[in-house]
Amino acid sequence: MPWPCLVDQPRSKILRRFWGVGGGVLAAAVALAERLDLANWRRLRGDNRRQFLAQLRQWRNHILWAEIQGGRPNFPEYKPHWWKAQPLESPLPLFTFMINEKAPKPDNYNTSTLFDLYSPRLISIFREAGIQFETFPAQIIDRKTKKPLDVTYEIFHLLEMAEGIDLEKSDYDVDSPYDTRHLVMADERLYAGKLLFRDREFMDLVLMRADLKHELDQANITGCRYTLVEEYVVGKLAWEQYVQNAVAEQERKSK
Repeated sequence: MPWPCLVDQPRSKILRRFWGVGGGVLAAAVALAERLDLANWRRLRGDNRRQFLAQLRQWRNHILWAEIQGGRPNFPEYKPHWWKAQPLESPLPLFTFMINEKAPKPDNYNTSTLFDLYSPRLISIFREAGIQFETFPAQIIDRKTKKPLDVTYEIFHLLEMAEGIDLEKSDYDVDSPYDTRHLVMADERLYAGKLLFRDREFMDLVLMRADLKHELDQANITGCRYTLVEEYVVGKLAWEQYVQNAVAEQERKSK
C-alpha cells in the first residue's frame, strides 16, 4: 500500500501515502499521523533509514515489484473507475503477475498500475479493522522462468471515500490537481470513523489513521511507504519548490 497517511484525532498531521492503494508507483496514499509517530520517523537517519526502506521496498538495489504479464491492462474497460471506490460492475479477469522468485516477498507489491497486490495477512488486518474493500484473485509466476509460484496474493480494491482534503486551504493547480504544492486536511468530522479511505477530490490519494499504521508496523507488514501530507508535493509545482529550495540553500552556503 502504495502506497497511506495516518489520521490520529485530535492530534493529527498529514502524511502522504503508503505504497499501493490503487495508484501504481507510489500512487499516493495519504495518512494522518500522531506527532509522536512523525517525530520517531524523522529521527530515522542514515543507515537506519536506509535499512528500513530496503527491508520494505527493495532487494539488492532492485525495486521489489510485480509486473503484469502481457503489459498494462485497458483500465477504462473496468467500470466504474478504480479510484471511484465503488464495487466493479463485473469481476476482474485473472491477471498474472511476474516477480523475482528469489527475492523477498513483501506484503504490498508495487505493480506500476492502478492495481494493488496485497498478501493475505495484510488483507486480513484490513478486514478485521472493518474497512470496506473487494479483492480479486491473481496468479503469481517467476519473471525469468515463468514458473507458477506457490504464493498467494490478491488484487485489493478499496471501497471507502470521504472528504479528507480542504480545497480552500490547500495549494494546488486547480486546472491540474496533480500539480500540488501543499495539502491541508479538512475538518475531522468529515472523515470521522474512517481508518483508510480515498479523498473525494484527490482520488489518487488514500488517507490512513495513525492507529491503523501502528497496527501494520506491529505486524511487521512490508512493502509500504508513507509520506507526510504536509510534505506531499508533485508535478511542476514540485520542481518549482525544488529549485527554490536549491537556490535558498546555495545562498545560505555563500554567506
